[in-house]
Amino acid sequence: MAIKINFTAQIKRVMGVAAQQLDVETPIPLQELLRVLVSSNDELRGILFEENGGFRASNLLVVNRQQVHYQDNPIIAKGDELTLMSPISGG
Repeated sequence: MAIKINFTAQIKRVMGVAAQQLDVETPIPLQELLRVLVSSNDELRGILFEENGGFRASNLLVVNRQQVHYQDNPIIAKGDELTLMSPISGG
């Protein structure tokens, strides 16, 4: 089962790609999906999570073009599209 994950700003730079497919066997809660993504990428973990493990609220999560909240922990299923948006700074 494939879930498309889009990356923007800092996250795109860290991941080295604008998007990737993640294959999962069954629908997966958002929080678990994010833990899988950061499990082998310390830099991504630092962008998405505080040192104490809490999700950084400055990041935006969008599922199928609708913003969701980390604490709501929606289920992500086959064909869904998750976009991870980190804050943009500069001038």
